[in-house]
Amino acid sequence: MKKAPLVLLAGISVALAVWRQLPPGDQVSPKAAGLPPGSRTVAIGTPPVAAVRHVGAIERVSASLDAYRSDPLSDLTTLQRALQDMDPAMFVEVFDLFIEKLPPHDIKTVDAYRLFFRAWGAVDGSTALTTAVTRLPKNPVRLEAGREAMQSWARRAPAATAQAVAALPDIYGKDYLVYALPHTYVVIDPLAAMAWAEALPADLRRNTLLHCTIKWLEVDPQATRAYATELAGTPNAVDNDNGVIFSRTAGTLARKDIADAARWVEQLPPESPARRHATLGLIDWWGLMDPEKAGAWLGRFPPSASLDPAIDRFARDLVHRDPTGAAAWAGAISDPVTREKCLKSVRRGAEL
Repeated sequence: MKKAPLVLLAGISVALAVWRQLPPGDQVSPKAAGLPPGSRTVAIGTPPVAAVRHVGAIERVSASLDAYRSDPLSDLTTLQRALQDMDPAMFVEVFDLFIEKLPPHDIKTVDAYRLFFRAWGAVDGSTALTTAVTRLPKNPVRLEAGREAMQSWARRAPAATAQAVAALPDIYGKDYLVYALPHTYVVIDPLAAMAWAEALPADLRRNTLLHCTIKWLEVDPQATRAYATELAGTPNAVDNDNGVIFSRTAGTLARKDIADAARWVEQLPPESPARRHATLGLIDWWGLMDPEKAGAWLGRFPPSASLDPAIDRFARDLVHRDPTGAAAWAGAISDPVTREKCLKSVRRGAEL
């Protein structure tokens, strides 16, 4: 309990020693600095209070890191409080302290790095994110530090954060960050998040759209449903990547109200990609929960290419409950190649 004042006093002494050693040209008189008579001369642009605060903050973080290093299971509250006193320039300096005292190659340090980059991202997201993805090793510490920096930045400037993340080179952890960003971005501006995801390169687009849809359904399922309905009515707007919007929306709606989900699927344009993906999402859930009613619903529609993926999934899921029924459904698939593959899968499943 007595060490903290000593640490702070030592920091003040260091700062005062630096001021005293400054050449006259870098000092101003107490009167010019607006200080009371009898005060020492001070460095231009370096008010004594600010300098002492800087040294004191660094010392508090250093002491917190030492305590955490000696007991990684200890509470990080002291470190969290110390980080609250930091400005952007201090974080750059303290990062070197972290590397020295808590080597990032040790996965046990991840909680401290999460806390540090969360605080840094809140005051200087760009520098924090860049530092995380370029100076930390290729391990979970980098992934978690980058995610915390990114999410803190996104809460203040989501569009700028999204642009920076998309522009990252093809480095370790980029896909992790891209897929994690929707969980913050969607809460703030779901339409902007969806537009950002739609514009991503092909190798990132589908999974990012899936994460956006999952989060939006969690935050506002009715708005997600309305968005999907509007998208379904846009010519040539639906493809195999953004089809996850429809499959996930239908599946999530089914978990709450299967009848309502079925009505939504039925009002989508017939034979459209949107209808195909939504039907698959609906049956993926319904076929497991109540295969009899799911089969009755599917049986209302004539076989078609739009229905084939859902029937294929339904037959494969049904085989362990009703091998004969599964084979009949597999035989109802309109596309001959898909039908033959499904029949082979059902036969193998029936033999197990």
